[in-house]
Amino acid sequence: MGKEKKEKKEKKEKKEKKEKRERGGDEDGGKSKKPKGSISHAVNDGSKLANVGDRDLASSSPAFPREFYKAAGSISSMSTSEVEQRREQLGITLEAAPPGETFTPLASFAEAGFPKDVLKATANFQKPSPIQSQSWPVVLSGHDMVGIAATGSGKTMAFGLPALTQILARGKDTIKPGRPMVLVLAPTRELAQQTAKVFDEAGQCCGVRTVCVYGGAPKFEQRKLMTQGGGAPWWWRRRAA
Repeated sequence: MGKEKKEKKEKKEKKEKKEKRERGGDEDGGKSKKPKGSISHAVNDGSKLANVGDRDLASSSPAFPREFYKAAGSISSMSTSEVEQRREQLGITLEAAPPGETFTPLASFAEAGFPKDVLKATANFQKPSPIQSQSWPVVLSGHDMVGIAATGSGKTMAFGLPALTQILARGKDTIKPGRPMVLVLAPTRELAQQTAKVFDEAGQCCGVRTVCVYGGAPKFEQRKLMTQGGGAPWWWRRRAA
């Protein structure tokens, strides 16, 4: 009986925490929750870099392009209120943006400025999804970001098409079999396979191959795929549990 009471108590606590998050999360009753359509700017102006990674290795490697985005006339001519209205209509909240940046959400694929081959991957869609319309101005401007959106909202293409753009910009002479140019980590094998399928279809438009690497399968076959030619392999790994 004691064990059952404990389990009931834990379930009740979990339920209360979930309801609290949905209401707004904080002790102030959710007053600090950012409203849809809002934008807040980071305090750090970018001059101070996080102390992560191997700086010496990074500085010794050839520089690669990060900035590809130039706002179209239809974007740059928008007023602040029009930008806020569009972001609100799409249900987007943008936090910690660099000072002075608005990153207006896109209304069409053409506004992203993708190369022709990359743009072909969008042929079956009418317009960008909210996560795509907000992500592309940020990522294609050379900034890192964390995007949060529902399942099936187009997150894979949101970071995938900028990655394809960067691969093509580095030139075909830098593409060598067995040397992945992009690494994407997925928490499960199923998700890795689903994401690889999306990338594979998009990559066919511009000659970029995808290789899905995960645990529980023969390494020889995966290694063989990695060393084959035909474009730039994409390397997918299953994160250890």
